[in-house]
Amino acid sequence: MPKPFMRKILQILNKEGLLKSTKGSQGGFSLVAKPKMTKVLDVMEIFQGPFQLTDHTFKGKSCPHIKKCLL
Repeated sequence: MPKPFMRKILQILNKEGLLKSTKGSQGGFSLVAKPKMTKVLDVMEIFQGPFQLTDHTFKGKSCPHIKKCLL
């Protein structure tokens, strides 16, 4: 992954409060909360906006909104 792309992702996660940044020679990024407290959905919503999982997602049916469905 190119460094500028990774930097942009880390900056967004920092701005949204998922990461904290530390400046200096020993600086970098670290998680604000414990890893077990961070949900994949939290990260997805930062980049894609809010969405809901519906019943059909878990019942093996095709989405009636397949052209617009995020999943």
